[in-house]
Amino acid sequence: MGPGAFVQTAIGFADYARAMKEKLLKELEGLVVSELASPAPNTPGTDQ
Repeated sequence: MGPGAFVQTAIGFADYARAMKEKLLKELEGLVVSELASPAPNTPGTDQ
């Protein structure tokens, strides 16, 4: 377990899906996959 690691407890097999969904949502909460950025002025291949 590393920094930011945590445990999500499931109460029995029937609760496993809820616990897994909650854990995945918490893990992905602050994740940024990509950002849109404007091209720099005078960048080759742009129509500016």
